[in-house]
Amino acid sequence: MISPTMLLSSLLADVGRLDPRSQGLERDIQTLKDRFEHEGIGFVTVALGRFADHFDMWLARRSAAPVPGFRNKPRSPFPAFLSGLVSNVFDEVTGLLKEDYCLSTIKSVRQILRFFKKALISENEEKLHKLEKESFYEKERVEAQVDDSLLIRLRHAGYYILNGLDSDIESIFTSCRHGPGAVAERCTGNQKWKVLSEQVEEFDLFPESQAHGAFEPGMP
Repeated sequence: MISPTMLLSSLLADVGRLDPRSQGLERDIQTLKDRFEHEGIGFVTVALGRFADHFDMWLARRSAAPVPGFRNKPRSPFPAFLSGLVSNVFDEVTGLLKEDYCLSTIKSVRQILRFFKKALISENEEKLHKLEKESFYEKERVEAQVDDSLLIRLRHAGYYILNGLDSDIESIFTSCRHGPGAVAERCTGNQKWKVLSEQVEEFDLFPESQAHGAFEPGMP
């Protein structure tokens, strides 16, 4: 696998060729190599990602500020790392967004800082996979507990709501009447109710075992 510092160094070199105004890129490349050597992959994935988040906030607030984990440039409110690029966007002394800021520099800074934000580095793949599995199983376990508790509450609620429904089924049929519309059985008038009653008896929609004692209050 190509070293992350080699990729970022090449990217910085390309930015320098495209924008001759950029200063201090060689120093930035050396900083990348030194910090990667001491901090490992976390520098390009986490530290630079944090810098990118702060850079976006600077743009929103139109003012630069220090970034935790990065040494500030002397007499300047923003870090020394990438200061040659950042100074094309923000004033080195006041930290305020320049009126003539360079849009291409903004794109370059964000590309450098977020280059490895979503990268899966091989040395971390096993650890990330393990953490993802543990998170998945924990989530499933919690959801299963919630579902069991909800099921119990629904069964209790169903008992109190539906208890005794069978005793009133005849009054429901006799007190209601069909509308004038047609039915699938092509019946008319009172024939509609006769067919419905036969279907209820045929399929035993309200069996006596469920109406009397199928659910007792407090039982799971």
